[in-house]
Order: sequence, then structure tokens, then C-alpha cells
Amino acid sequence: MQHAVRLYQGFELFSNEMSEYLDGSRGHVRLWANMSALTEFLPDALGRFMNAHPRIRVEIEEQLSGDIVRALLDGIADVGVFADGTPAHGVTVETFQTDELVVVCSKNHPLAKRKRLSFAECLEHSFVGLNRGSSLLELISRAAEAVGQPLRLRIQVRSFDAMCQMIAANLGIGVLPRATCEPLLRPRGLVALKLTDNWANRQLLLGYVDEQSLSSATRLMIEHLRNPLRVDSQR
Repeated sequence: MQHAVRLYQGFELFSNEMSEYLDGSRGHVRLWANMSALTEFLPDALGRFMNAHPRIRVEIEEQLSGDIVRALLDGIADVGVFADGTPAHGVTVETFQTDELVVVCSKNHPLAKRKRLSFAECLEHSFVGLNRGSSLLELISRAAEAVGQPLRLRIQVRSFDAMCQMIAANLGIGVLPRATCEPLLRPRGLVALKLTDNWANRQLLLGYVDEQSLSSATRLMIEHLRNPLRVDSQR
């Protein structure tokens, strides 16, 4: 009799756990995102999601936009957030956020008194940029090529914080997301100048492959990122 009770309890526990996986209240989501998304838009949204769904394990990786798309296609990532302009054939994409890009320079730089300017006006100056492969570096490289001028890239670094350090040391100017750099401006003696080029308002995309085949937990994550300010009451 006790053996039968244990079997029943074990089956009931298994059944409850399976129900939780099916309705999305338990599960595992692999989210890959580029640096801009992770530093600007995702922290608050992910915090709300994980508070609402404490039994869903979210695995987060910062990666380059091109690598994110490949991971989605290879089944290594479930959801990705990456920059518009990244080749993404085979991936379902939708707009996630608009990422305004600005020119950042030190307060004693010749451009510092400007409020707004075109990217072409910046190209006579040396630049600090991210390492090869970053979508932001590719974007400004294409923009320089489009106006027939070289991009004078003096230093390449791995992060926006390192870019600001180099710019503060008067080693060049840089193009950064406004939301990321604004907290760093005053402490480091930097200013942000509005870019008038259309591409300066770039889109960050939410991507996934075949939504219907994704786990319930992953679909919950996608729905949450579509409406990041929504407070989800499901537990």
C-alpha cells in the first residue's frame, strides 16, 4: 500500500511539473543580445520577467549581432536582440526598441560647442570605436563609405565604457547609444552631440525561429519583450 502511495505521489509530482512546463510557469530560455540591448533596454524588462516567473531559468549572453543570428539559426539561442541591418534570413524579426546614436567628444574638443551635426562633418577627426565585428562599427564604416570619406579609426576597444575613457583622454571621438553614454558624460567631462543622419535612429530587433515550435517559457519571454512595461501576474 505504501509503495502504491509513493507511486501515486511521484506521478502527481511529475504531472504537476509537466503542467508547469506546458503552461510556461517553469522552463529555460536562452537569450542572446548585443551590448546596446543589454546595457540600455533589457535589464529592467528581464528583472520584471524573472520576478513574475521565478521558476523560469533565463540564460543570458552578450554577443555580436551576427553571432546572435547564427545562434538562433543553429538552435543555440531561443531569442535574440540584435541591430537592424544584420543579415537575418530565416529568422522572424520584429522591432524591439529604437536606439538613438550620438557623437561623443570631450568638452575641450573642437566639436564640443556644436549641438547637432551630420556624420560627414565628424570624419575629419580621429575616432574611437568598438572592435571588429560589432554592428555599430560596421554601421559607421558604411556611413563613412557612403559619403566617400575614410573613417579615421585610431583605437578599438571592447566596451562602451572603455570608449568613453579613451574619448575623455582626447584620443578621438566616438558614436555611442545616447541611453548608454548619458550617465558617463558629466563625470568624465564629455558631451553628446545629436547626429542629423537618418541612420542615427537605428532599430534593435527581436528575433526568433519558428515561434510555434518554441517552448512555452520562450513564448512567454517573447510576449513580455513585446510589451516590456506590462506587469505579468502569472506565477
